[in-house]
Amino acid sequence: MAYEMQKAAKKEEIKRKFVMISSEKAPFFAPRYLSSKEEAERYLINECDKLHTTIIKPGVVLNTEHRWWGVPVGVGNDLAWWVDAKLCKPILPKALTDATDFLIPARSTQLTTIEHFTIKGVLGDCEDPSIVSGTDCNNFEWKANKQ
Repeated sequence: MAYEMQKAAKKEEIKRKFVMISSEKAPFFAPRYLSSKEEAERYLINECDKLHTTIIKPGVVLNTEHRWWGVPVGVGNDLAWWVDAKLCKPILPKALTDATDFLIPARSTQLTTIEHFTIKGVLGDCEDPSIVSGTDCNNFEWKANKQ
C-alpha cells in the first residue's frame, strides 16, 4: 500500500499522509511478526519521501469498552509487564532479563489511544516522520485519566 501511495504522490507531486499501526513488541510465539513490521517501518522512513508518515507502536491492544474480556486480559498483561519492569529488571542480572524479554508483553494500550494518534497522523498534526511509541501511548492514557 505504501509503495502505491508513494508512487501516486510522486506522480501528482504532492505529499500524502500515511499512518501505520505497528507494534511495540511481538508475541513470543510469533517472532517474525515484529521483524516484518520493522521492515515496513524502515521502508516508510527511508523510501517514502512523498508520504507524511506516522507510525504508531502500541502494546497489546485492548478495547475494554466493547469487549468484556479486555479487562482481565489487560490486568494479566499489565501485571506481567509490571513485575518484569519494577521487580525483575531492577534486581536480576541484565543478561538474564535480556534473554527472557521476549516472553514479557508490552504494556497494554487502549484502542481509543490508537484512534487518537491515528487521527493526529491523518490530519498531519504529527512530525514527519513520527514514531509514537508504546511509552507515548501510555503517557497519553495516564494524562487522559488524570483529567
